[in-house]
Amino acid sequence: MSDSDAYSKMPSGEARAADATEAKGERHERNRLITSRSEIESAMDGLLASATSLIRVFDRRIGSRFDAPKRIAVLRHLLLANRSNRIRIALHDVSNLVRDCPRLLALQRQFSHALAIHQTEPYLHAIADSIALADQHHCLHRFHQEHARASLIADDAEAVQPLSMRFEEIWQASHHAVGPSTLGL
Repeated sequence: MSDSDAYSKMPSGEARAADATEAKGERHERNRLITSRSEIESAMDGLLASATSLIRVFDRRIGSRFDAPKRIAVLRHLLLANRSNRIRIALHDVSNLVRDCPRLLALQRQFSHALAIHQTEPYLHAIADSIALADQHHCLHRFHQEHARASLIADDAEAVQPLSMRFEEIWQASHHAVGPSTLGL
């Protein structure tokens, strides 16, 4: 094939622009801005249900909404699906878990090899956003823990990677906080 044949088979500038616009539209469909607390809760439910092997959550604290029977059933299903599946939760404050999350703690006792809850070090407490990740492709990123604005990223490993790396940095700078027994909490 000659160079002129190769160039004739390449898309025109107009076609390349259309392809770029289409790709941008696909990415826009996969990345959605959320602006209400009810949408955040719904997005979290969907995110957790979409996980096939790994769930990672970073937040200031989690409360009774995270401990809802439906969510715990989704987490249990993930852990029962494969022995290598994992759930890792990093929190600034774990003091309310015994009171607000008895189902989560019972699940943690049952699957102590697969569900870990860490507490961040005090120097990280200035971090004010929240991250929930399902596998390597889905993420719910709340821009500030006190505000009802978040970004939901679905099926976009490239967009999720920086937040995944950030979670791993936070996880490394945290310590095991809740074990199979709630003694001492």
